[in-house]
Amino acid sequence: MSQPIGIAVTDNILARIDGFDRLMMKGLLDLDDPADEDEQILASAVLEAIVQYQAGQGRGFLLCDRFGPLQAWYVPQADQKAALTRVRHDTRRRLETMLAGYDPDIEAVVVTVTLARIQLTHINLVGSVLGEADHKRIPLRLQAPIKLPPDVRLEKVPRPDGSVAYTFTHEQWGLLGHIVVGGYGAGHSTYRVEPAADALSHPNYQRKLQLFERLAQELEQKFFATLRQAPPRADGRPGTAQTVGLAKLYAAFMNIPNDFEMAQFVQRLSAAELDKLTAVVEEARSQARGSDVIAFEQRLAMLRQLRQTPAAISPVVQALYNYLQLDTEADGRAYLLAQADLLLTDAAEAAMAEFWGHDEVSQSHVDRFRALLQRVRREV
Repeated sequence: MSQPIGIAVTDNILARIDGFDRLMMKGLLDLDDPADEDEQILASAVLEAIVQYQAGQGRGFLLCDRFGPLQAWYVPQADQKAALTRVRHDTRRRLETMLAGYDPDIEAVVVTVTLARIQLTHINLVGSVLGEADHKRIPLRLQAPIKLPPDVRLEKVPRPDGSVAYTFTHEQWGLLGHIVVGGYGAGHSTYRVEPAADALSHPNYQRKLQLFERLAQELEQKFFATLRQAPPRADGRPGTAQTVGLAKLYAAFMNIPNDFEMAQFVQRLSAAELDKLTAVVEEARSQARGSDVIAFEQRLAMLRQLRQTPAAISPVVQALYNYLQLDTEADGRAYLLAQADLLLTDAAEAAMAEFWGHDEVSQSHVDRFRALLQRVRREV
């Protein structure tokens, strides 16, 4: 689903309810039971549906999700099948009859859903109910609990944006990753897989990723089976497999030590891979706090700049980079002699002065190979 279904109108309804409270306090509005929150929500929903129709949104219904804090959307008539899940055939036929017969200028169809029930109300502007139905929803298909290894624990953590994160942690390896489930328009959820952003050099990187992938795939299957839905697929693969594959790109991207390697990294990826990587990094940035936000911003800015204006890497600089990837001085000496016309020059020695390591070990390697280049130049 490329776009969420429905127009979010929760804030409009809550604001109108606040207005009702003020009118009742002044004696200007008299509901049957001023303390009845459901009555206020229904009255506000009717007004909101009429406003949305008159604003050009077309015929539709006001969907109120009452499983937890109120959430509400105005849903176009054509999207009712996609917006309402786990609905029996008789309920859907009744809704279609209401939608075909109501007068959108002075009436509304309000659909209220909870975990187990769905209520349909055809109601006019003065509160007269013209038709209603209260049905059971098709029940969730309960699944067996996920099978966790003895050294892995799972914690369910609500997030400030209303989503819920299922966090997997290994006793020795630390965080494995998160599964984040959140709302997405009327009647739908997002299911996002967030592997731990370890460096590729992490001693347990591959094992952590493989374990998390297995657990995430099992949870993904159970989650959508519970909702009686098929898991989303992209590029021919389930959501978890696609995301875990992308995690390797994300880990490499977040641990690139310098601008030169960033330029090389960007040049190796396709436009589609760069689009997906950008989306993952932007999502991670939205969850970051403090100084981490600045780090994400800097990397995203560099990524966008290199996509817009690819770096021009000279043959000398590329050869020096390849030279620094060698492990031994013997290999380095052989490479310098093979590339003597390119590397045993003033230009190469000047460019070599611009290379540095991102930690003590790598800096020692750069210093050693810089000295080697100078020695080989004198010998030759």
